[in-house]
Amino acid sequence: DLLTKEGKVMKSDIETSAAVFNAIARQESKWPLKPALENAGPILVGEDQAKYGVAIWEEPSSEPGMFSVFVTGLSGETTPLTDAEGKEIKDKDGNVIMLRKTLQLDFNVRGDELYAGDPIDKTGEKWVMR
Repeated sequence: DLLTKEGKVMKSDIETSAAVFNAIARQESKWPLKPALENAGPILVGEDQAKYGVAIWEEPSSEPGMFSVFVTGLSGETTPLTDAEGKEIKDKDGNVIMLRKTLQLDFNVRGDELYAGDPIDKTGEKWVMR
């Protein structure tokens, strides 16, 4: 997921054309890239089990500024969402809402909407439960 500075959460690879993915795969030809959703599933130990993927989002605005990317699935750690009294919170269907350990990567785009390709700086990295 991508979180914009306005608080909008965007899923990756929504209505992304194959041509966009193919252009990225050609540019990064040293890696056997797959679309993010094709890499879903267990992450196995060992270099020969490595998965290489790319997640693609529509540009959220002409001046994205700060944004965060959340990567779920790198850890199997989960915990139920609880209220202030420690009681598990359930969804509308009665299922316990589970939080997953997720890597949050924070970025800042320098520049403005006048030039495509402004530098993107990684400004932070932390583990969160979401």
